[in-house]
Amino acid sequence: KYEAHFSKHATYIVDEMLEQLLQGDAVSPIALQRALSHMGWNVKDSYFCVLAHQSNSTSYPDVFLIPTAETLCDIVPHTMFSITDGSILLVSNLTVSGLHPTKVCEPLVGMLRKRGLDMKLGVSTPFSDFSYVRYFFDQAHEAIHLGERIDGEKPVYMFHDYILEA
Repeated sequence: KYEAHFSKHATYIVDEMLEQLLQGDAVSPIALQRALSHMGWNVKDSYFCVLAHQSNSTSYPDVFLIPTAETLCDIVPHTMFSITDGSILLVSNLTVSGLHPTKVCEPLVGMLRKRGLDMKLGVSTPFSDFSYVRYFFDQAHEAIHLGERIDGEKPVYMFHDYILEA
């Protein structure tokens, strides 16, 4: 079960739609665009996902992660989050924020360390259709899985580092 939240400027409807998309359910494109537009977002904006995942040796309850996720969203403007199974998923709007995924990770890692949280970050490739957020959540998760196996212990694993060239 996913529990979606928006940082400060979100609406309940967008939270619900994010939950539905992460669960693989269909969402009306028109309703999604209407909900995102209330936040100044567009379905076709550029986005990326960051998954903050607990190491195997730690276990933070989901309720403990909500204030952490809110702080992460304060660091990365124009971001919403979802909490599930001890992980925090950040979905950031690159079009509105003007940020680049590689510039975002360093302050996130710093904040997690400052709070003493043993979490790794998996980062998806940028994408340009919010309705595909589930696929890019999976990329962020896979970046951690592959990164730990290939590169060992690192604080950040970028999915594009593990893509095989065709």
